[in-house]
Amino acid sequence: MRKFNTWRFTENYGKTLVLGISTFLTAAFAATGQTVLINPALEGGFELGPSFAANGWTVANAPATNQWYVGTVASGMTNNSAYVSADAGVTNGYTNTSASVTHFYRDVTFPAGETAIGLNFNWKSNGESGFWDALIVSIAPTSFTPTGSTTSLGTGVLPAPAVELGRFWLQTTTQSATIQIPPSLIGNCTASSTMR
Repeated sequence: MRKFNTWRFTENYGKTLVLGISTFLTAAFAATGQTVLINPALEGGFELGPSFAANGWTVANAPATNQWYVGTVASGMTNNSAYVSADAGVTNGYTNTSASVTHFYRDVTFPAGETAIGLNFNWKSNGESGFWDALIVSIAPTSFTPTGSTTSLGTGVLPAPAVELGRFWLQTTTQSATIQIPPSLIGNCTASSTMR
C-alpha cells in the first residue's frame, strides 16, 4: 500500500500510480472569486525541483519497498509528477509482493471565510483491481503525522483523526479528479485553519 498525501494520498503498491502536475487547491470566497492555495505551476505541480522537499512536500516512504519519487519518469504526465517506484526512482513500477504504505503530504492554511474548497489533480493508477492498488486522499489536523509502513491497510483507512476524501484506482490513462472539501472539516471556516 502506498500513500500520497496532499494531506494524504494513499496508494497500495500501485504499478503505475502517478499523481500529476496539476495538484491544485483552491478556495472560493462568497462573491469574491477564487484563491489558489496550492499552485499547479509551482509546488502543486512538483516543478520547483527533483524532490518532495524542493516542492514544499514531506515524504514518508521508509521502510517500504515501493516508494514515492518526483521526476519525469512516469509517462502520460506533462513535466514533473509524483510517481511510485520499487527501484529507487529509475522506473515507474512496483513490487506486487511487497506491501507498502507510503505518504507524501503538506500543511495548508485555509483563510477564514472559505465556503467552497476544491482539490483538483491528475492521476493514474494501474495495478490490481479493487482497493489494493489505490490512491487515497485524506485530510487531517497537523497533529497527525503519517509514517511509512509494510503493513497493508487492507480495506481500511488511515486512523482517526484523518478523514478519507477519495479513493482512486484501476486507470491506465491519465484522469482528472476534483474533490470538494466540506468546510466542516476545516473548522466551518470561522477562523483560519491549518490542516495536513
